[in-house]
Order: sequence, then C-alpha cells, then structure tokens
Amino acid sequence: MCISACATVQTEPLNTPSGKPEVTLTAEHERATVAYIMNDALNRGYTIRKQTDSMIMMERPITEVMYRVLFGSRYNSTPNLRIIFNIIKFGDTTRIVGNIAIVTNPGSGYEYSNQITTGLAVQQTQDVLNTAAAMR
Repeated sequence: MCISACATVQTEPLNTPSGKPEVTLTAEHERATVAYIMNDALNRGYTIRKQTDSMIMMERPITEVMYRVLFGSRYNSTPNLRIIFNIIKFGDTTRIVGNIAIVTNPGSGYEYSNQITTGLAVQQTQDVLNTAAAMR
C-alpha cells in the first residue's frame, strides 16, 4: 500500500500474534485509524468494497504481468489484490488485523483466493497500520 520500491522485501511471516499485519490501539483512536486506512487505500488505487463496524474489505486489480500469468484465468486474466481488515473491539482497546490475498475471478462463482503471508504487500500493509496507529 505504501513504501518505496527499494524497501527490503519481507520473506518471513510478521512477528505479530497472528503472523499477519496487525496493530492494537486504544479504542478512542479507532475511528481516526480506520479513516486513515481507508483514505490511504483510496489514494493507492483500491476500491472499498465493504465496510462494517468489524471489517473493511478493499481491492484493486493487479496489473503486473507476472501475477496475471500466474493467477489470471481464462475467465478473467486480471486477478485482484484484496485486503480485509478485521476490527476487534475488546474493553478499552481495538485490534486491527489485515488479511491479504490474490483473488482469481473476483466476484464470480469461480472466485479463488490465495492467502499471502509474506512479501512486499504484507510489509506495506503493516507499515500503513503502524503509521495509522501513530497518528493520534
């Protein structure tokens, strides 16, 4: 989602309780953090597909040729990168956990999702969460 192309690519799962991008913050900062995440996603070409009190789902087409060859299909040659943020409220804290997937045939009956747990998209998502949580 953010960070320059020269950043080091993370090759092991994140050192978080879930192994996925996540942040825990005080409940009073939840609204501002969620707003930052959504604004950043829109600035980076994502479309917000769904938002509830406990989830945000966003996605964008993947235009890189390698991903189109590996994850495209005869029905749809352009897969989507989908990020789902789960927002869990407990007591005075809120935990936001990101799930990242490459989706083949998005929105169809033939949709197939490939979970991503390492790589640049995962690290960028963690960086967005860290920046959002720090903006209090």
